[in-house]
Amino acid sequence: GMVSVGLPATTVAALGLALVRRVHERYPGILLNVVEGMSGHLAEMMRLGKLDLSVLFSSDVTRDASVEPLLEEELFVFLPRGGALFPAQRTSITFAEVASLPLIVPTSEHGLRRRIAAEFEARNLAMRIVAEIDSLSLVMSCVHSGIAATIKPMSAALLEGERGRRLRALTISDVRLTRRNYLYSLPPKRLSPAAAAVASELRYTVREAIAAGDWVGAIAAADATAPAAAPVPLRRRAARATFHVMK
Repeated sequence: GMVSVGLPATTVAALGLALVRRVHERYPGILLNVVEGMSGHLAEMMRLGKLDLSVLFSSDVTRDASVEPLLEEELFVFLPRGGALFPAQRTSITFAEVASLPLIVPTSEHGLRRRIAAEFEARNLAMRIVAEIDSLSLVMSCVHSGIAATIKPMSAALLEGERGRRLRALTISDVRLTRRNYLYSLPPKRLSPAAAAVASELRYTVREAIAAGDWVGAIAAADATAPAAAPVPLRRRAARATFHVMK
């Protein structure tokens, strides 16, 4: 059967291909429908029951779904190469120094923006926001061109190397700024065997990426479990996958 999975752009960059490959190889009877979007848009789709599964950044998106911790990501400050915005020899930055940088952030409905804003408020600091952009590729293009800095998990830069672009990623030296990722699924009575199988593969793919060192700055949740030893029997059909990017 069909399984619809909502993944934020950074999650797609970290494990999208690996997840599609695993489902394709182990469950040829599943039609995997992957929806890429900003967390706020995916949360609304989950609330409306338009997704079977989704990775989101808050544990209280809806009461009409099961939720479990999936992983925690460290957030980094991304800058263009060189020292136009910050001294080139520095490999870390204080939070007060982050406040002095021009920043590009998501709009306020999204979890990452709220997480960053909460840290600024806790320290009585103000953000120097030059743009609010809900497109990961455009944000990273703006950073690469020197317009501003941004705060993202390391997974945000995974595709930049493939595009031949290199950015600076600085750790924040006086605070470990992190973002929690949660796996949402339909309630057990509504969750199909196919969706349960994909959820299991997603958990495994997360652990595998972290263990291999491919997801820098990420720590798997303690209760994330590996998939079943053998695939769940499902009606066989030609393996297919569809991929949607929300605009």
